[in-house]
Amino acid sequence: YRTTCLCVCVCVCLCAQQLGACVQLAALASAGIARAHLERFRCGGGFARVTALLRASDADLVDAAAEALARLSSTCSGHLQPTRAYAFDGGAVGAQCEVTVQQIGYDTAGTGYAVWTSALLLCRWLCAPVGLACVRGRTVLELGAGCGAVGLIAAKLGARSVTITDNQPEVLRSLRAALRLNGLEGVAGVRVASLDWAVEAGDNEHVPELDPVVVFEVISESCEGGLQPDDRFEVILGSDVVYEGAHPRLVVATAARRLAKGGTLILVMTVRSLKVHAALLSELEAEPAFKNVRVEKLESESGEFALPYLIEGGTTMHSSHYPGGISLIRADCSSS
Repeated sequence: YRTTCLCVCVCVCLCAQQLGACVQLAALASAGIARAHLERFRCGGGFARVTALLRASDADLVDAAAEALARLSSTCSGHLQPTRAYAFDGGAVGAQCEVTVQQIGYDTAGTGYAVWTSALLLCRWLCAPVGLACVRGRTVLELGAGCGAVGLIAAKLGARSVTITDNQPEVLRSLRAALRLNGLEGVAGVRVASLDWAVEAGDNEHVPELDPVVVFEVISESCEGGLQPDDRFEVILGSDVVYEGAHPRLVVATAARRLAKGGTLILVMTVRSLKVHAALLSELEAEPAFKNVRVEKLESESGEFALPYLIEGGTTMHSSHYPGGISLIRADCSSS
Protein backbone atom coordinates (compact mmCIF):
# COMPACT_ATOMS: atom_id res chain seq x y z
CA TYR A 1 0.00 0.00 0.00
CA ARG A 2 2.77 2.44 0.89
CA THR A 3 4.58 1.69 -2.36
CA THR A 4 1.40 2.44 -4.30
CA CYS A 5 0.92 5.72 -2.43
CA LEU A 6 4.51 6.74 -3.12
CA CYS A 7 4.12 6.04 -6.83
CA VAL A 8 0.88 8.02 -6.90
CA CYS A 9 2.68 10.93 -5.24
CA VAL A 10 5.39 10.87 -7.93
CA CYS A 11 2.75 11.02 -10.65
CA VAL A 12 0.94 13.87 -8.93
CA CYS A 13 4.20 15.80 -8.73
CA LEU A 14 4.14 15.90 -12.52
CA CYS A 15 0.73 17.57 -12.44
CA ALA A 16 -0.64 20.73 -10.86
CA GLN A 17 -1.04 19.33 -7.34
CA GLN A 18 2.65 19.13 -6.37
CA LEU A 19 2.13 20.88 -3.07
CA GLY A 20 -0.43 18.33 -1.86
CA ALA A 21 1.76 15.50 -3.11
CA CYS A 22 4.72 16.75 -1.07
CA VAL A 23 2.58 17.05 2.04
CA GLN A 24 1.37 13.48 1.52
CA LEU A 25 4.95 12.26 1.00
CA ALA A 26 6.03 13.90 4.26
CA ALA A 27 3.12 12.26 6.10
CA LEU A 28 3.97 8.84 4.67
CA ALA A 29 7.63 9.20 5.61
CA SER A 30 6.68 10.24 9.15
CA ALA A 31 4.46 7.17 9.48
CA GLY A 32 7.36 4.93 8.49
CA ILE A 33 8.27 3.39 5.14
CA ALA A 34 9.91 0.01 4.63
CA ARG A 35 13.36 -0.04 3.07
CA ALA A 36 12.16 -1.95 0.00
CA HIS A 37 9.49 0.67 -0.71
CA LEU A 38 12.01 3.48 -0.36
CA GLU A 39 14.34 1.73 -2.79
CA ARG A 40 11.56 1.38 -5.37
CA PHE A 41 10.72 5.06 -4.90
CA ARG A 42 14.37 6.00 -5.44
CA CYS A 43 14.80 3.77 -8.50
CA GLY A 44 11.62 5.22 -9.99
CA GLY A 45 13.11 8.70 -9.87
CA GLY A 46 11.00 9.87 -6.95
CA PHE A 47 13.79 11.62 -5.04
CA ALA A 48 15.04 13.37 -8.19
CA ARG A 49 11.56 14.64 -9.05
CA VAL A 50 10.87 16.00 -5.58
CA THR A 51 14.36 17.53 -5.46
CA ALA A 52 13.59 19.36 -8.71
CA LEU A 53 10.69 21.11 -6.94
CA LEU A 54 13.21 22.94 -4.74
CA ARG A 55 13.85 25.14 -7.76
CA ALA A 56 10.17 26.14 -8.03
CA SER A 57 9.22 29.81 -7.80
CA ASP A 58 6.44 29.15 -5.26
CA ALA A 59 7.85 29.45 -1.74
CA ASP A 60 5.19 27.18 -0.20
CA LEU A 61 5.96 24.46 -2.73
CA VAL A 62 9.71 24.75 -2.04
CA ASP A 63 9.08 24.47 1.70
CA ALA A 64 6.81 21.44 1.24
CA ALA A 65 9.33 19.73 -1.04
CA ALA A 66 12.15 20.42 1.41
CA GLU A 67 10.18 18.94 4.30
CA ALA A 68 9.22 15.87 2.25
CA LEU A 69 12.87 15.28 1.32
CA ALA A 70 13.98 15.83 4.89
CA ARG A 71 11.50 13.32 6.26
CA LEU A 72 12.27 10.80 3.53
CA SER A 73 16.00 11.19 4.15
CA SER A 74 15.45 10.85 7.88
CA THR A 75 13.55 7.61 7.23
CA CYS A 76 16.42 6.43 5.03
CA SER A 77 18.93 7.16 7.78
CA GLY A 78 16.97 4.89 10.06
CA HIS A 79 17.93 2.00 7.74
CA LEU A 80 21.59 3.05 7.50
CA GLN A 81 24.55 3.63 9.80
CA PRO A 82 23.98 6.70 12.01
CA THR A 83 27.37 8.22 11.20
CA ARG A 84 28.92 9.55 8.02
CA ALA A 85 32.48 10.59 7.16
CA TYR A 86 33.43 13.48 4.88
CA ALA A 87 36.90 14.15 3.47
CA PHE A 88 38.04 17.57 2.23
CA ASP A 89 41.07 18.44 0.12
CA GLY A 90 42.39 21.98 0.32
CA GLY A 91 44.74 21.59 -2.62
CA ALA A 92 48.52 21.49 -2.92
CA VAL A 93 49.13 24.23 -0.35
CA GLY A 94 45.98 23.66 1.69
CA ALA A 95 45.04 20.96 4.18
CA GLN A 96 43.46 17.53 3.86
CA CYS A 97 40.98 16.83 6.60
CA GLU A 98 38.25 14.30 7.42
CA VAL A 99 35.39 14.52 9.88
CA THR A 100 32.71 12.08 10.97
CA VAL A 101 29.28 13.41 11.87
CA GLN A 102 26.50 11.88 13.92
CA GLN A 103 23.29 11.91 11.85
CA ILE A 104 19.95 12.13 13.63
CA GLY A 105 16.27 12.21 12.75
CA TYR A 106 14.47 15.18 11.23
CA ASP A 107 11.65 14.93 13.78
CA THR A 108 14.03 15.63 16.68
CA ALA A 109 16.62 17.85 15.00
CA GLY A 110 14.72 19.86 12.38
CA THR A 111 17.06 21.20 9.69
CA GLY A 112 20.06 20.18 11.80
CA TYR A 113 19.53 16.50 11.06
CA ALA A 114 22.02 16.31 8.15
CA VAL A 115 24.96 18.06 6.48
CA TRP A 116 23.87 20.50 3.77
CA THR A 117 25.72 21.68 0.65
CA SER A 118 26.60 25.02 2.26
CA ALA A 119 28.36 23.26 5.15
CA LEU A 120 30.32 21.07 2.75
CA LEU A 121 31.42 24.12 0.79
CA LEU A 122 32.45 26.01 3.92
CA CYS A 123 34.46 23.00 5.11
CA ARG A 124 36.17 22.86 1.71
CA TRP A 125 36.85 26.61 1.87
CA LEU A 126 38.36 26.32 5.37
CA CYS A 127 40.79 23.67 4.14
CA ALA A 128 42.07 25.98 1.40
CA PRO A 129 44.85 28.48 2.23
CA VAL A 130 42.42 31.40 2.58
CA GLY A 131 40.36 29.47 5.12
CA LEU A 132 43.33 28.12 7.03
CA ALA A 133 44.58 31.66 7.54
CA CYS A 134 41.22 32.56 9.07
CA VAL A 135 40.95 29.80 11.68
CA ARG A 136 44.42 28.55 12.62
CA GLY A 137 45.36 29.83 16.05
CA ARG A 138 42.05 31.70 16.42
CA THR A 139 39.09 31.36 18.77
CA VAL A 140 36.12 30.11 16.73
CA LEU A 141 32.36 29.98 17.28
CA GLU A 142 30.01 28.01 15.01
CA LEU A 143 26.39 29.20 14.90
CA GLY A 144 23.48 26.83 14.25
CA ALA A 145 25.89 23.91 13.94
CA GLY A 146 23.45 21.07 13.19
CA CYS A 147 25.71 18.07 12.63
CA GLY A 148 28.72 20.27 13.41
CA ALA A 149 30.90 19.49 10.37
CA VAL A 150 32.15 23.08 10.12
CA GLY A 151 33.15 23.38 13.78
CA LEU A 152 34.77 19.94 13.75
CA ILE A 153 36.84 20.90 10.70
CA ALA A 154 37.92 24.15 12.37
CA ALA A 155 39.07 22.21 15.44
CA LYS A 156 41.06 19.75 13.34
CA LEU A 157 42.65 22.54 11.31
CA GLY A 158 44.30 24.05 14.37
CA ALA A 159 41.93 26.66 15.78
CA ARG A 160 43.03 27.76 19.26
CA SER A 161 39.54 27.02 20.56
CA VAL A 162 36.23 25.99 18.99
CA THR A 163 32.76 26.38 20.48
CA ILE A 164 30.09 24.52 18.50
CA THR A 165 26.58 25.78 19.23
CA ASP A 166 22.95 25.02 18.53
CA ASN A 167 19.68 25.38 20.40
CA GLN A 168 18.00 22.00 19.83
CA PRO A 169 18.46 19.52 22.69
CA GLU A 170 18.83 16.45 20.44
CA VAL A 171 21.28 18.30 18.21
CA LEU A 172 23.41 19.17 21.24
CA ARG A 173 23.48 15.49 22.21
CA SER A 174 24.57 14.47 18.72
CA LEU A 175 27.25 17.16 18.69
CA ARG A 176 28.80 15.78 21.86
CA ALA A 177 28.74 12.32 20.26
CA ALA A 178 30.51 13.85 17.23
CA LEU A 179 33.30 15.12 19.48
CA ARG A 180 33.87 11.54 20.62
CA LEU A 181 33.77 10.21 17.06
CA ASN A 182 36.48 12.66 16.00
CA GLY A 183 38.75 12.21 19.00
CA LEU A 184 37.97 15.71 20.27
CA GLU A 185 36.18 14.85 23.50
CA GLY A 186 38.10 16.31 26.40
CA VAL A 187 40.42 18.28 24.10
CA ALA A 188 41.18 21.63 25.68
CA GLY A 189 39.31 24.48 24.02
CA VAL A 190 36.84 22.32 22.08
CA ARG A 191 33.29 22.27 23.43
CA VAL A 192 29.59 22.11 22.62
CA ALA A 193 27.32 24.80 24.04
CA SER A 194 23.71 25.93 23.83
CA LEU A 195 23.08 29.29 22.14
CA ASP A 196 19.68 30.86 21.49
CA TRP A 197 19.82 33.69 18.94
CA ALA A 198 16.57 35.22 20.18
CA VAL A 199 17.93 35.47 23.72
CA GLU A 200 21.17 36.94 22.35
CA ALA A 201 19.17 39.54 20.44
CA GLY A 202 16.85 40.25 23.39
CA ASP A 203 13.86 39.19 21.31
CA ASN A 204 11.34 37.32 23.45
CA GLU A 205 8.89 36.98 20.55
CA HIS A 206 11.11 34.40 18.85
CA VAL A 207 12.23 32.37 21.85
CA PRO A 208 11.07 28.78 21.10
CA GLU A 209 9.12 26.78 23.63
CA LEU A 210 11.29 23.84 24.69
CA ASP A 211 10.47 21.02 27.04
CA PRO A 212 12.17 22.09 30.31
CA VAL A 213 12.80 18.45 31.28
CA VAL A 214 14.64 17.76 28.03
CA VAL A 215 16.62 20.99 28.29
CA PHE A 216 17.62 20.14 31.87
CA GLU A 217 18.74 16.67 30.80
CA VAL A 218 20.84 18.06 27.97
CA ILE A 219 22.53 20.69 30.10
CA SER A 220 23.08 18.16 32.89
CA GLU A 221 24.93 15.88 30.46
CA SER A 222 27.44 18.66 29.82
CA CYS A 223 29.15 20.86 32.38
CA GLU A 224 29.46 23.58 29.76
CA GLY A 225 25.81 24.64 29.34
CA GLY A 226 25.60 27.95 27.46
CA LEU A 227 28.02 30.77 26.78
CA GLN A 228 29.13 33.24 29.38
CA PRO A 229 28.01 36.86 28.92
CA ASP A 230 31.52 38.06 28.14
CA ASP A 231 32.52 35.24 25.76
CA ARG A 232 33.85 36.72 22.50
CA PHE A 233 35.38 35.00 19.46
CA GLU A 234 37.85 36.04 16.78
CA VAL A 235 36.00 34.09 14.09
CA ILE A 236 32.29 33.23 13.81
CA LEU A 237 31.24 30.63 11.25
CA GLY A 238 27.79 29.70 9.97
CA SER A 239 26.33 27.70 7.09
CA ASP A 240 22.70 27.97 5.98
CA VAL A 241 21.74 29.68 9.23
CA VAL A 242 19.15 31.95 7.61
CA TYR A 243 15.85 30.38 6.52
CA GLU A 244 13.02 32.48 7.94
CA GLY A 245 12.18 36.18 7.87
CA ALA A 246 13.38 36.82 11.44
CA HIS A 247 16.70 35.00 10.99
CA PRO A 248 18.71 37.82 9.33
CA ARG A 249 18.12 40.15 12.26
CA LEU A 250 18.68 37.48 14.91
CA VAL A 251 21.85 36.08 13.33
CA VAL A 252 23.40 39.52 12.80
CA ALA A 253 22.54 40.60 16.36
CA THR A 254 24.05 37.40 17.79
CA ALA A 255 27.20 37.74 15.69
CA ALA A 256 27.59 41.41 16.61
CA ARG A 257 27.39 40.54 20.29
CA ARG A 258 29.76 37.57 20.17
CA LEU A 259 32.41 38.69 17.67
CA ALA A 260 35.61 40.10 19.18
CA LYS A 261 36.88 43.48 18.04
CA GLY A 262 38.80 43.01 14.81
CA GLY A 263 37.21 39.59 14.31
CA THR A 264 35.57 38.15 11.19
CA LEU A 265 32.12 36.72 10.48
CA ILE A 266 32.06 34.08 7.73
CA LEU A 267 28.77 32.73 6.40
CA VAL A 268 28.03 30.39 3.50
CA MET A 269 24.43 30.55 2.38
CA THR A 270 22.42 28.67 -0.23
CA VAL A 271 20.23 31.44 -1.63
CA ARG A 272 16.80 29.85 -1.71
CA SER A 273 15.07 33.19 -1.24
CA LEU A 274 16.53 36.32 -2.83
CA LYS A 275 14.42 38.42 -0.47
CA VAL A 276 15.76 36.76 2.70
CA HIS A 277 19.32 36.91 1.36
CA ALA A 278 18.95 40.63 0.63
CA ALA A 279 17.58 41.15 4.15
CA LEU A 280 20.66 39.47 5.62
CA LEU A 281 23.00 41.74 3.66
CA SER A 282 20.96 44.80 4.66
CA GLU A 283 21.16 43.85 8.33
CA LEU A 284 24.93 43.41 8.08
CA GLU A 285 25.38 46.76 6.34
CA ALA A 286 23.18 48.52 8.91
CA GLU A 287 24.85 46.96 11.98
CA PRO A 288 27.42 49.46 13.38
CA ALA A 289 29.60 46.62 14.68
CA PHE A 290 30.37 45.43 11.14
CA LYS A 291 32.38 46.94 8.34
CA ASN A 292 33.73 45.82 4.99
CA VAL A 293 30.88 43.42 4.14
CA ARG A 294 31.75 41.48 0.99
CA VAL A 295 29.97 38.75 -0.94
CA GLU A 296 31.26 36.26 -3.47
CA LYS A 297 29.73 33.28 -5.22
CA LEU A 298 30.94 29.76 -4.50
CA GLU A 299 30.67 27.07 -7.17
CA SER A 300 30.24 23.45 -6.13
CA GLU A 301 30.49 21.97 -9.63
CA SER A 302 33.76 23.53 -10.78
CA GLY A 303 36.45 25.94 -9.70
CA GLU A 304 38.68 26.16 -6.66
CA PHE A 305 36.14 24.95 -4.11
CA ALA A 306 34.31 22.36 -6.19
CA LEU A 307 32.78 19.30 -4.58
CA PRO A 308 33.24 16.70 -7.33
CA TYR A 309 32.00 13.88 -5.11
CA LEU A 310 28.72 15.61 -4.21
CA ILE A 311 25.80 13.28 -4.90
CA GLU A 312 22.62 15.27 -5.28
CA GLY A 313 19.57 14.25 -3.32
CA GLY A 314 18.10 14.80 0.11
CA THR A 315 19.91 17.81 1.56
CA THR A 316 22.55 18.30 -1.12
CA MET A 317 22.25 20.03 -4.48
CA HIS A 318 24.86 21.84 -6.54
CA SER A 319 25.01 25.63 -6.37
CA SER A 320 23.52 26.09 -9.85
CA HIS A 321 20.25 24.56 -8.64
CA TYR A 322 19.49 27.34 -6.15
CA PRO A 323 17.73 30.53 -7.36
CA GLY A 324 20.59 32.75 -6.14
CA GLY A 325 23.38 30.18 -6.12
CA ILE A 326 25.56 29.88 -3.02
CA SER A 327 27.12 32.94 -1.37
CA LEU A 328 30.19 33.35 0.80
CA ILE A 329 29.66 36.38 3.01
CA ARG A 330 32.44 37.93 5.08
CA ALA A 331 32.19 40.91 7.43
CA ASP A 332 34.77 42.37 9.79
CA CYS A 333 34.05 43.60 13.28
CA SER A 334 35.10 47.17 13.91
CA SER A 335 38.16 47.44 16.15
CA SER A 336 36.86 50.63 17.77
